[in-house]
Amino acid sequence: MSLRKLLWALLAVCIVWTPARAADSVSEAVMQGHFRGELRLYSFDSDFDQENKSNSKDTALGGLFYYQTDPLKNISVGVAARTGFDLGNSKTDSTYMLLPTNDENERFSYGALQEYWIKGEWADTAIKIGAQQVNTPFLNGHDIRLMPKTYRGVSVESKYFDNLLLHAMHFTDIMGWADTDFQSLSHFTDRTGTVTEDRGVSLVGAVWKPLKNLQLEAYDYQFWDMYNDMYGRMKYDHPFNDTFTGYVDLRYLAQNTVGKNLLNKEDSYMLGAGVGIKAYGADLQFVYANIGDDDIENPGGGRLMLLQQVAFSKRAEDNVYAGILQYDFGYLGLTGLTGNTSYGYYDSTESGPNASFDIKEWDFMLRYKFSEALKGWRATARYAIVDGDNSTGGAGYDRNDLRFQLTYKFAFDLNELLD
Repeated sequence: MSLRKLLWALLAVCIVWTPARAADSVSEAVMQGHFRGELRLYSFDSDFDQENKSNSKDTALGGLFYYQTDPLKNISVGVAARTGFDLGNSKTDSTYMLLPTNDENERFSYGALQEYWIKGEWADTAIKIGAQQVNTPFLNGHDIRLMPKTYRGVSVESKYFDNLLLHAMHFTDIMGWADTDFQSLSHFTDRTGTVTEDRGVSLVGAVWKPLKNLQLEAYDYQFWDMYNDMYGRMKYDHPFNDTFTGYVDLRYLAQNTVGKNLLNKEDSYMLGAGVGIKAYGADLQFVYANIGDDDIENPGGGRLMLLQQVAFSKRAEDNVYAGILQYDFGYLGLTGLTGNTSYGYYDSTESGPNASFDIKEWDFMLRYKFSEALKGWRATARYAIVDGDNSTGGAGYDRNDLRFQLTYKFAFDLNELLD
């Protein structure tokens, strides 16, 4: 029996065999449930410099809709749906994976079940079974397209100990950015097409805050028969005075092949460091990352040391240097307006099997969160100038990338709506 069928069977048994008084409690928990949702209008456009290279362009309207019951005897149930609508895209443009496509590269509108789960909570520990969103360093929603990724399996999250968050999870299926149903996580991860088992991924992790301004993270991911990730992070903030705060952000990922080595890759790593200072509404950070002998695999989204609009710090043998400036214009009285600009230089090795072209990228972003009558709305404009070193084969990488995002978040209780 599939996990989905098992969940619906459990719900049916609860409804059919619950005594009258308990049934009233179930009805009350359902009626006191919580709705939330988000509407998204996205338009992504990449204009490549190379004349014979087709541009990428997608414009789509999407929605995420969540419902969760109030806990009954510490048990709650949740369900969520996703939907996306094509807004006149051309099949001659390369897709940005905002929507599903057919064999002729035509986008199509769709609706799908995003989540369905049962959760029990005891002693500050939650056990969730079913399709669910996840937020861990190297398995998460990877929410950089119209819809986030979501996973099917079981998760345990505990806050039993003060200042310590513990995770243990196992997932066998994934729904990607533009999927209409779940698929095998093992098949989704495998790049060779030789995977024969659906063993998925298992992980354990911990986030510890021994001090108010110090956070330590450690995670171990086992992508069965493919590779193992061991990730660690230390983030430390140091206030110099009431105005200036400095911080350091150190990260390390060891990615090692295991089992059948289905990815046909070498062991690799990501070593990264960020140093920054905050003052007067500004946050200035300098970043360095070094990548090992193979590309960093990132099927479920990863907190790479540098994640720009187009380029990431994941190419084999790259040395990455970046400067990032964020600013909150609320400091000048423009409440709700924030900005971000960054420059990244991806210095590739010049010899060996991983030799490639260098990449330079400038990013610019403005975001405005509306308030009062328009509370819940958010508008974002992002622009990137990407330059691949033409002398070493990077001409096809040159582009100007423009993205607009308009979102609206809402939430309400069912009882409030009925009243």
